[in-house]
Amino acid sequence: FGSLADKVQRPVDDVPFIARRNRVQTSVEVRAEAFEELSFDVTSTTLEEHQGAVADIARKVAESLGVESGLAESLYLAAHWHDIGKAEPRFQRWLGADGTVLMAKSQAPLHRIAQERTAAGWPRGGRHEILSVRVLAAQFGAQDWPWPADCDLVLHLVAAHHGHGRPLVPPAQDPVPSRLCAQVDGTLIDVSGGLAQVDWSQPLRFRRLCECYGYWGLALMEAVLRQADHIASRAGGVT
Repeated sequence: FGSLADKVQRPVDDVPFIARRNRVQTSVEVRAEAFEELSFDVTSTTLEEHQGAVADIARKVAESLGVESGLAESLYLAAHWHDIGKAEPRFQRWLGADGTVLMAKSQAPLHRIAQERTAAGWPRGGRHEILSVRVLAAQFGAQDWPWPADCDLVLHLVAAHHGHGRPLVPPAQDPVPSRLCAQVDGTLIDVSGGLAQVDWSQPLRFRRLCECYGYWGLALMEAVLRQADHIASRAGGVT
């Protein structure tokens, strides 16, 4: 897998990847909360349990694919913290958490999603991935990261685990932003919980990773995390 960028065929035309993808998607509309439904109507599970389950699944898939160890660690790390943005207080209220433990999922039925979101104060179209990336970026900047991981790859995989972040995770109107305090490997990270701020470093990150791993190599790593997340969600965090 370490030489995947050399082995994977590049697109046959000269049209930039981002431009081609945007052209295909111009007529597609996705309901703002469509992907967030993965957090509802499943067996309630804690954030720690869910992220641990996703990380374990992602590691097993990476090992089965023969992924090189450094990339496997990046995948594992991204999977282990991909939903840390859900620790934001409004998102926790949306999930119906009682404040004693952070939750990743809710048992609320799908027909109550919008009602519960409004009551919790979470903005319509708000993406928890924005906050997950913000927390990890702050952690990476706070100390020398001991993991043999590509930090840009970790941030991108977290940003893209619901299909956004290629190149941007869409912001949402957020007139009353909150604060997000989260523990990452024993370090307390305190960042803005606002969802209106665009992460303009993401397009450059995405471009570098495409050049480093190839379009399809990067897409494969995204798919590993996304499918691990879906499997853990369907299982209620039990693997």
